[in-house]
Amino acid sequence: MTPEQIKLARHALGLPNQNRRSYRNRFIIGPDAPTGTKWLEMVEAGLAARQAGHEIGMGKRDVFSLTRKGAEMVLEPGESLDEEDFPEETVPSPGSQYEADPFKEELQLLAQLAGGPVFARHPATQRVAFRIERKGEARQVQHLHFAITEAGRSRLKTRAYIPVATFSGIVNLAAPHHSTISIEAMAHGLAIINRWAGATELPISVAQHSNLVADIFVTLNPALAGDVIYARLHDGHEYIIGDKIRPIVARLALDCPGVGKAVENIKADVDAAILESLCLPPPSAAVAEAVAHADEVALATEWKLLIPQANGAAPFDTPPFKRIRSIKPLAWPDAEAAFLGALKRDIARHGLVQP
Repeated sequence: MTPEQIKLARHALGLPNQNRRSYRNRFIIGPDAPTGTKWLEMVEAGLAARQAGHEIGMGKRDVFSLTRKGAEMVLEPGESLDEEDFPEETVPSPGSQYEADPFKEELQLLAQLAGGPVFARHPATQRVAFRIERKGEARQVQHLHFAITEAGRSRLKTRAYIPVATFSGIVNLAAPHHSTISIEAMAHGLAIINRWAGATELPISVAQHSNLVADIFVTLNPALAGDVIYARLHDGHEYIIGDKIRPIVARLALDCPGVGKAVENIKADVDAAILESLCLPPPSAAVAEAVAHADEVALATEWKLLIPQANGAAPFDTPPFKRIRSIKPLAWPDAEAAFLGALKRDIARHGLVQP
């Protein structure tokens, strides 16, 4: 390095200082700055790295940082580097198990960004961040502070692996696949999940609730009886994600705005996999609306007939179904058999293939 380059490099490191230790690794210059040529020469020699054309302040700037080799060349006796800016790097042999996997690095950073903006302080992190920025999967909200984009979320979702155990095997909750759906596992899971977080005198399962909704759907909408399978499957996702009762989701939304939408997205992804496993198209708007109404009627009916009177009147606008005067909770094996039998009849009626 020339004396001028050494001076520039030491300034980038925040040296000299009384601690005799670097505390940064960056040098920002504007267009046509006379120091640009010196930095480009260091980049060419492998002593520095350049990130060009970033919006900083009133215009675009180039950001230079030193490699470890370049930084060590300008240290004076007794000085050291801040290891956070220069993490130890192992130089792997090509093809070794320790060789850096750029795709894995990008997914790891995207997973961090999914939790909120990340300050890319380390040069290694910056390289990955700028790589996914060029792909449109991240953006800079301010200098070296990166946030994930919708494209980044989409990629993370399709490549992530979030295993959930079911009666028939693992389902990847990040990207549920129709091949991992089993109606037997669904019937079993729904039959042993209690409604109302256990608030009823006797357990009533989601499987029994699903059949109740299907019966109400057909009674209220005889012209749509051929689509009863959608009513029976309306809570099918719960065999994978459990029964997320409304008060819990509402409470979470107070602390985490948008969590309700996130929960609905998860449900929708699982529901889509269930329908695809049966070769069923999404329900029409009319059917979806009728299913939602039948679910509300079932909700009010269960409150009236199963929730202890100490809880008072139902906090719902929809009235209960007057034709139903009692609900006898089924033992889980009976609820499982009733749900599975009814669903198989729905499948046969549609001429569908059982997954």
